[in-house]
Amino acid sequence: MKKIKIIFSAILVLTALSTTSYASTPSVKINRPAFDTVPKAKSSPLIDLSDFDNGIKELDKAVTQMSKKINDVDWNKMSKDLNNTLNKIDINKMKEDIRASMKKIDWERVNGDVKKSLTDANEQIQKAMKEIDAQMNSEKIQAHKDELKKDMEELKKDLQKNKDELQKEVNKTKPKTEPAKS
Repeated sequence: MKKIKIIFSAILVLTALSTTSYASTPSVKINRPAFDTVPKAKSSPLIDLSDFDNGIKELDKAVTQMSKKINDVDWNKMSKDLNNTLNKIDINKMKEDIRASMKKIDWERVNGDVKKSLTDANEQIQKAMKEIDAQMNSEKIQAHKDELKKDMEELKKDLQKNKDELQKEVNKTKPKTEPAKS
C-alpha cells in the first residue's frame, strides 16, 4: 500500500512541477530592428538568482499542497472497498454458470449442422469438378474436330489430285477413236 502512495505522490509532484514551470515561463516577444547593429556587450556576467529562489518557493508550495491532498485520501477505506469488491465475486458461481451454458448447447444439432455444411460443400465441389471435366472434354473434342477437318481437307485435295492424275492416265491410254459417221 505504501508503494501505491509513493507512486501516486510522485506522479502528483511531477504534475505540479511541470504545471508550475510551464505557468511561470514568461512569453518573450522579440522585436528585431529593421537595420543591422552590433550587439551590445553584456553588462554583467552574473545570473540573477531571484528567479531561481522564486521557482523553488513555488515548488515547495506545490509539494505541500500535494502532500495535503494525498493525506486527505482515505487509503484504508479505498483498500477495504477494493477487497470487498473482490470478495463479492463468486468464482464458483461463475464456473457453474459457464457449465450450465455449455450444457444448454445442443451439440448433436451443432454436429448435424456441421456435417450438413460439409456435405453441401462436398457436393458443390463435386459439381464444379464435373463442370470442369465437361468443359475440358468439350475443348478436347473441339480440338479433335479441328484436326479432323484439316485431315479431311487434305484427303479431299489428295483424292482430287489422284483423280486428276488418273483421268490424265486414262486419257493417255485410251485409243484415239474417231467419231462414227452416220
